[in-house]
Amino acid sequence: MFFLKKYLPQIFIAILIKENEQIFKAKIYRNKNLISTQEKTFNDEKKLLEHIKKLSKKYLIYYIGLFLNNQEQGLIPDLNTNNLEKFNIGKMSVKYLPLNNAQIYIATEHIEYFNELFEEYSGIDFLYSPFALLYYHISKRSLSLEKTILYIHNYDNFLTLMICKGKDILFGDYKVFEKNTTQGNIEDQSDSLDDELLFSKEKEELDMQENSEFLDSENKESVLQNDIDFKELNSFSHDMEICNYIFSSIQKFYNDDKYSNNFIDELVFFSDKEFSLATFEVIENEIFLEPKFEKIDTLNWMITLMQEELNSYEI
Repeated sequence: MFFLKKYLPQIFIAILIKENEQIFKAKIYRNKNLISTQEKTFNDEKKLLEHIKKLSKKYLIYYIGLFLNNQEQGLIPDLNTNNLEKFNIGKMSVKYLPLNNAQIYIATEHIEYFNELFEEYSGIDFLYSPFALLYYHISKRSLSLEKTILYIHNYDNFLTLMICKGKDILFGDYKVFEKNTTQGNIEDQSDSLDDELLFSKEKEELDMQENSEFLDSENKESVLQNDIDFKELNSFSHDMEICNYIFSSIQKFYNDDKYSNNFIDELVFFSDKEFSLATFEVIENEIFLEPKFEKIDTLNWMITLMQEELNSYEI
C-alpha cells in the first residue's frame, strides 16, 4: 500500500458535526500534490454519510478527521493522576490523553458515538480535541521561553483558550456557545413582512398601480436594511459573549491556586471569521493587551495535521 500511495489519489476529509448542520471539507492529493478541494454544508447527518460513502467508493485511500465539539471536555495542566480530583471533572466517564506537560480529557460517550456513526467506514481515523488542534498550531510558532501568551481559537460557536509559557501549558478552557436563534426569527419576520407587502400591493393595484410599485420597492428595501442591521447586532452580541468568557477565564487563571498565575504578556487570536475593530478594542481596554489576530481555516488545520501524523507513522 505504501508503494501505491505515490500513484493513487488520496482524499483527506475534515468534518464538523453539529445538531442541525454538518460542515465538510475534503482535499484530494496525488503524490503529495493537491488535485482538488471540495467544501459542502449539510443539514442532515444521513446526507453527510451518504456523501462520504460515495467518496469512499471512488477513492481507495481516504482518511476522516472529526472536530470534537462537545462541551464535556477540558484540559488539566498536570500529568500527575493523583491531582485530577482538584480539577472537579465530575463523575462522568472520560478518556485522558497527554499533551506535552498537560492532559486533555473527553467524555467517552462522545468518542463511542462518533466511532459507531462512522463504523461503516472503519471508524474515524482522527478525532481532534480543540485543545490538541490549537496546541499543534502553537508548537509550530517561534516561541519565546520567557513570555506567557494567551492563545484563543474561535471556530463557529466554539471557543478554545490556552495559556502557555514557551511550550509549557499553564491553563486551558473551552466553551460551546448556544447557536443564536434570532436569525431564524429575523427570517420569519422578513417572510411575514413580505406577505404583508404582497397583500398591500394587491390592494393598491386596484386603485393605483404605479404608486403601489413604488411603495412596495421602498418597503422591501427597508426590510432588507432591517435584516442587515439585525445580523450586525447579533454578530456583535455574540462577540461580546466571547469577550466576557475570555475575561472570566483570565480571572480564573489569575485567582485560582491550581494555576501558576503568571502575568499574561501577549494575546494571539485565531479565528475562521473576522472580528470587528470594536470587539478588539473592548478586549484591549479590559485586559490592556492588544490582540494579535490571525485569520485561519480550522478544517485546513485538521487536514494538515492528518497528513503530518500519517507521515510520521511512515518514517
